[in-house]
Amino acid sequence: MSIVISHGDKGGVGKSLLMCAAIDYRANKKGFDSEKLVILDADPRNADVFRMFDGFPAYGRSERISLATKEDWMKLVDRIQDGEGKDLDYMLSMPAGIGSILSKEGAKFGDLVGHLGHDITMFWTIDRMPDSVNLLKRAMFDIGGKVKQTILVKNLFFGEADSFTRWDNSFLRQLFLLQGGIEANLPELHEWVIDQVIGDQLGEEDVKDVLLKMGVLAADKMTASQAHRTVPFSELLKRTDLRLTLRGEMEEWLRRVEVFFKQIELQTAEKTGTGEPAKKSRKE
Repeated sequence: MSIVISHGDKGGVGKSLLMCAAIDYRANKKGFDSEKLVILDADPRNADVFRMFDGFPAYGRSERISLATKEDWMKLVDRIQDGEGKDLDYMLSMPAGIGSILSKEGAKFGDLVGHLGHDITMFWTIDRMPDSVNLLKRAMFDIGGKVKQTILVKNLFFGEADSFTRWDNSFLRQLFLLQGGIEANLPELHEWVIDQVIGDQLGEEDVKDVLLKMGVLAADKMTASQAHRTVPFSELLKRTDLRLTLRGEMEEWLRRVEVFFKQIELQTAEKTGTGEPAKKSRKE
């Protein structure tokens, strides 16, 4: 039984993209049982992980939760305890700015779920700015001791792997590696492809209503948006009307993401002594 956390404690680094990719990869592994996976999105403002998997039960049960208070963390432990005997795994997407409450409740949470038999794996996605390093330092001291495996993820959307010099040259990296941390490079998904995948998600009906009342917007512009909704990556590839350029980019990115997660599994197995991970991944 596992709890996988996607963290970064700042917006825009790609922690939600990482989580969406991890869920998609997991759902395509041979033997995956969607009844055993619970997807939890704790972002109160932009629950994009929930938005992607809501309505797609083949990937797991997707829910929104809050982790803003001590009581919220207690409720999360209670629900994990209620799932005892069901062999449930949890994928938890953290919001930006969660660090303050995590510093108070994270260690206790780690102790309690450990008592329930759950191991925590934490993905920490970074960009090239100093905040990514400084915020990871806080998380390592706050909850790092309760995490079985931490994976530092360089999001290559922000540049080549060797351009993350603030992390590469930091003393924190030395400590991270000495404590058994793993580094991995998340393949870049081009911004044009991201725009095509996500679609127009702007919720502007209230703004248009204000402009209509001000007399600067015509009534015929108030029609509801026809933008497509966000769907899991593998579901997108099932669309027969998908443009060849988009299909090609997505298929190539998913192949590279598969290698990314396989390498992490191999490194984790080597560090924990759990043996060779399964070679089969995507469903045949």
